[in-house]
Amino acid sequence: MKKVKKLSLTDLVLYGLVFMVPIAPVSLYGVVY
Repeated sequence: MKKVKKLSLTDLVLYGLVFMVPIAPVSLYGVVY
């Protein structure tokens, strides 16, 4: 595995937000309905 760039905590947080944003509404709808 090549490391293109060093992952920092902020990068992980940004990736987490990017991946969680589309999933959050689906999980919320699942809980409501």
